[in-house]
Amino acid sequence: MHGETLIFRRELVTLRPTLHAAIKLHERYGLPQLISGVMADKLTMVRALVEHTTQGLTHDLAERDQWVNGFMLQYMKPLPSPELKLTLLKVAFGLIGVDPNQDPNEPQPDDKDSEPADYGHVLNELFKVGTGWCNWTPDQTLVATPAEIIAARDGHINLLKLIYGDPAKDAQKAKPEPKKATTDKEIEAMANSIFRKWGLKDAA
Repeated sequence: MHGETLIFRRELVTLRPTLHAAIKLHERYGLPQLISGVMADKLTMVRALVEHTTQGLTHDLAERDQWVNGFMLQYMKPLPSPELKLTLLKVAFGLIGVDPNQDPNEPQPDDKDSEPADYGHVLNELFKVGTGWCNWTPDQTLVATPAEIIAARDGHINLLKLIYGDPAKDAQKAKPEPKKATTDKEIEAMANSIFRKWGLKDAA
């Protein structure tokens, strides 16, 4: 299971970047903006991330607010804790399908030709994968993380390839190899063909 754990009030707390949390936070802030906000210590965004990803929070709004407020006080004393900030960044990156256990400060492949992702569309497609490809219920899909859904999809594709074969590899294997010239006449004919193609005189 993808998630980050920390100690708060002598209890183990788990924060999971579920698909449901990703959808709600994207609707509210936009996921790229949220990640930037967490990096910049914008407290409203940090608070929203904690509230939507902490597992087992009470549904009682007053108690919920009291717990999150207490967490935020710990986060800010005396300054934002570097360890706690890194944990929250990993959770935030997990909302877009990046493994939370991968250091978000590591350089990522730079594709200058790629367009910015439409995360609303991406999250919708992940929901379709969970409820379609993986045959999960909507509730099971929403409590999974994007990384878990992607891993399940990849595993399903690999299983299908094992059962039915990989069309791309099969096509490559079935492709006939070009005939090699073996006799002097065949070599001369091949050379003349190349010469004529480029408008040159025949060999010999």
